[in-house]
Amino acid sequence: MKLHQRHALTLALATCALGAQAQSGYTLSTLSRPSGYLYYTAATMDANGLVRGHGTKNGGGFISVCSGVLFDMLPGLCTGTSFKTNELSWLGTSSATQAARLGNQNFAAVAANDRGTIVGLTVASGKSIAYWYPFNREADTTASTWSVVWNSVLNRQGVPAIKRGTTVSTLPTPPLPDNTTPANYRITIDGLNNNDVVLVNLRSNNSVSPSVPYRYKDGAFTPVNTAPPEPEVHHIATAINDQGDVVGYSQSSQLTATGNMVISPVRWVNGVPEPLGGAELRGYVPSAINNNGQIILNKSETGTVGSAQYAGVWFNGRFTPISMGILGSRTAIATAQNNRGEVVGCSDAPFLWRNGQVIRIADMMNSSGLKLPAGATLSCPSAINDKGSILLSYIPKGGDFTNPTAIRLNAKP
Repeated sequence: MKLHQRHALTLALATCALGAQAQSGYTLSTLSRPSGYLYYTAATMDANGLVRGHGTKNGGGFISVCSGVLFDMLPGLCTGTSFKTNELSWLGTSSATQAARLGNQNFAAVAANDRGTIVGLTVASGKSIAYWYPFNREADTTASTWSVVWNSVLNRQGVPAIKRGTTVSTLPTPPLPDNTTPANYRITIDGLNNNDVVLVNLRSNNSVSPSVPYRYKDGAFTPVNTAPPEPEVHHIATAINDQGDVVGYSQSSQLTATGNMVISPVRWVNGVPEPLGGAELRGYVPSAINNNGQIILNKSETGTVGSAQYAGVWFNGRFTPISMGILGSRTAIATAQNNRGEVVGCSDAPFLWRNGQVIRIADMMNSSGLKLPAGATLSCPSAINDKGSILLSYIPKGGDFTNPTAIRLNAKP
């Protein structure tokens, strides 16, 4: 994606200079699919490289109509088939192949913290959830990465839940605003920090009922937003860091010239949503905030011919676009960051952004002597930890794009 053409040449030269020293320190681990599983996803990675996710296998019945794209696009065809969903994990060691370990049945892990607490979905026995693959992580940039997952699966027998140890508990219903009913809302889980605080949103299904963000811990909900309500303005929280700082966006029923709602990124300070910028950041949505206060933002430009997506980093009041001139693409999505300020994402190719410079992940792999099967295509990264290890996947040549093979690039010490 090209955010600012005038920076493209400078960025390209800087990145070339960086390449020799930044692209040579990785090993590759393939996170294998459990035997008999139709689909699996590696969703989250902790500080030590431990990866968690979930998988689905056929528990009996007619399965041929429930494979590939049909499984994801036409779930109604699969209702007569018995599925089994299982929590999965892969150890953080750097061996070339990591076998999947089976966890709780009927539980799909979607996010976890360094303490081992997991948020995910309880899945009705014999049912399946929508398969989550990296291409649709930011399919709707008006919601956070995890919200896309939660929203897509709630209609497929999935209920938000929290796992501590081996115990899985269904998330309680957050307090409803006055004069509203549960039918006005859907519940999404949008963050989990290392202090076991879960970020939860009551998302309104209409323009009248207000959306309400909460922090949840140990059975108690605390409102994120304590400012007086604004007429026809919704506030959605999209990310939380270990200090409990929350970012998100405000959405007004006022429409732009292209017919879209006005969206502005915000950070809550003492319960009050403060804008991250002015009109120049309108349409951007925060996807993550690290412990230093760095925020990654994404914007989807719709209503135009050849719509584009833009990404950038906000820190200490300054917004820095992630310029994709070196990659020759008009579109970029920032999907994750670590506490060192490194950002991963994808445009026409997966990338690492460090100190204002963009590096192709494929080039990093080549510099480390790492190879994928011939004809394989890398897909969008889903995580980067503070060691610099990166979680992503690849699609084999001629393979099903809804069913990639998960890999982890292990950063050398």
